[in-house]
Amino acid sequence: MRQDLCKPEKASLICSLLRQTPPGEFSQVVRDLSALVQDEQLVRQEAAHIGACHNKSNFTPIKINRHTVLLTHYNDLGGNRFFDPQDKFSFEFDHLCWITGKPQLHGVMLDEGELW
Repeated sequence: MRQDLCKPEKASLICSLLRQTPPGEFSQVVRDLSALVQDEQLVRQEAAHIGACHNKSNFTPIKINRHTVLLTHYNDLGGNRFFDPQDKFSFEFDHLCWITGKPQLHGVMLDEGELW
């Protein structure tokens, strides 16, 4: 006899699987889970939060302005904004779509930022 899981149980399982995703595989796992669970809205909702934590914990590299910036807890400005220490600007990052946007100059006091 097949018994369907309730939404909180599905969400818990989705989060558990997403937390175990190897670096670089997150987007593919989200697509696969959406197909398996057949509830894309629930998967995307859970993946939005887990994706941000996953990318920062794994020091995920992204290309922006022809060079690589790591997404980390150290350059996280909150609200999905990250600091690029090389060019001294901040940008938004969509963890599900892997899109950067809304760049802004970001002034840094000499004692605020590390020279990387």
